[in-house]
Amino acid sequence: RSAIEGNIFADWEIVSGLNLRSTLGASLINNRFQNFQEAFSYGTLRNPNATLSQNMFNQENYTANFTLTYGRAFGRHDIKAMVGYEAYRE
Repeated sequence: RSAIEGNIFADWEIVSGLNLRSTLGASLINNRFQNFQEAFSYGTLRNPNATLSQNMFNQENYTANFTLTYGRAFGRHDIKAMVGYEAYRE
């Protein structure tokens, strides 16, 4: 079995008070299974053929997040807003 997972992000201040944050993530998994069944004969129980089976499984997951935030102060008042988007692929 092998797996690798990771995330990366970037944060930009577009103009004063307006920020864009982008996060990207990935998860990659590879599995391999093997099974060997010997031939046997125990009286009435028997398996005359030996078998070897192998299965492989690969999985990929991707995530992307984007958030845009705005914050500004007007005297004693603060305004804050956030908009976000997320995409996920399996």
